[in-house]
Amino acid sequence: MSNSAIMRLRAHHVCCMPFWTGAMEGRGSRFEEKEAAIKALFRSAADRLVAVTEGVDELCSECPLCVDGRCASPDGDEDAVRKWDTILLSELSVDFNTRLTCRQWRDLIELKLPYKLCRRCRWQSRCRVGSSLKSAD
Repeated sequence: MSNSAIMRLRAHHVCCMPFWTGAMEGRGSRFEEKEAAIKALFRSAADRLVAVTEGVDELCSECPLCVDGRCASPDGDEDAVRKWDTILLSELSVDFNTRLTCRQWRDLIELKLPYKLCRRCRWQSRCRVGSSLKSAD
């Protein structure tokens, strides 16, 4: 993937990866490498374009729980993930296929934190935003 290519990611990957402190164990080295690259890209506030996509994205495609182009995770299957993505995009006031740079995504996201979804997210302990919510309670 060249630096000029548009990265295609699901809304929850765009919105959560910059704050994710954990790793999704057991998903294989290719998934872990892609996850680390996405985190680094967003944390660097790069000018790389990212389009928010509906359905399987570049990270999902490396996941062994992606079966027949759908998420089959017991933590949230394709239907659940699509709902999360729709909720997050609504909170950001953007639509699927919106293209922004990593820097623009981060600026927009930081204005909207915490998301309503953060308060009920099962991964709060692995997220800088979620962890701060728990300490504020």
